[in-house]
Amino acid sequence: MKDLNTLSNSSLSKAARKGAMSVSKEIAKVYKKTAPKESGLLRSSVRAVTSRNLEKGVYRAAAVVFKKKKVSQKRYEKLKGFKKWTLEKKNEKKNKIEYFSSAYYAHFLEHGFWHRGGKNKKGKTSFVKGYKTMENATKKIEPKVDILVQNELEKELKKLGF
Repeated sequence: MKDLNTLSNSSLSKAARKGAMSVSKEIAKVYKKTAPKESGLLRSSVRAVTSRNLEKGVYRAAAVVFKKKKVSQKRYEKLKGFKKWTLEKKNEKKNKIEYFSSAYYAHFLEHGFWHRGGKNKKGKTSFVKGYKTMENATKKIEPKVDILVQNELEKELKKLGF
């Protein structure tokens, strides 16, 4: 760790990015194990992503849920114009192109939502509490963060010959 001052900026930033990515991979792994729904769609759509460049002097990494939902071509074109996450997929069986966009399903499971169709005994719309799964996964990994980042830095130092 004392040799960090002698590293070039590019190799130091590479090590920092890898350290942040290793932490987000661990969070994604814990999140997948504790995801609230049994269907597997939520678990399969969790990814660890990192920023490509510095934002305010820090490389950012996160465990993100990429859930896609099917949309019409008109809606797809509108979202594509606003630079929302979109995807075109060719369906060989139906011999046509299907369009998908990002969905906020995980946000509702995490923080809760007002259920419009569900009424409680008093006749009011009911609130479904969130599971706080991502928050719990982050708290579980928090003690290991320093060790994970330090391991990545040491790997980079070994590659450079320190």
